[in-house]
Amino acid sequence: SGLVQASIEHLESAERAWDEFVKEGGHVINKFPSEMQVLMFMAKLSRTRKRECLAQRGKRRKGVQRGSVRNYVAEMGNNLWVTKYRAFGKLAASKRRAYWSTIFTAFKAMYA
Repeated sequence: SGLVQASIEHLESAERAWDEFVKEGGHVINKFPSEMQVLMFMAKLSRTRKRECLAQRGKRRKGVQRGSVRNYVAEMGNNLWVTKYRAFGKLAASKRRAYWSTIFTAFKAMYA
C-alpha cells in the first residue's frame, strides 16, 4: 500500500541522514551509537529542518522541528537499530528502552 511504501521511504531517508552524519562527522561507532552521538544527530537535524522551514516559508515554525526529528529518530530506533547494530539488538528490551528514554529526555530538555 502507499502508506507502507511511504514508511519504507521515510526509514530509508532517516538511515541516509544518519549515515551521512556519521561519515561527515568522522564518528566512530563502537558496537552501537552512544546516546550522545544520537543526541548530536538530533540537534543537527533539528537545526537543518529549522533552516529548511525558514527558507520555504519565510518564518520559523516553532516546535514543529522537535516533533518531526523525534519521530524521525524513533522510526530508526523501532525499525533499524536492532538490525543495523546487532549489539544493540542483543540488549535486553529494558536496556533498549532506557537508551531511547535517555536520548529523548535530553532532546526534550534542549527545547525546554
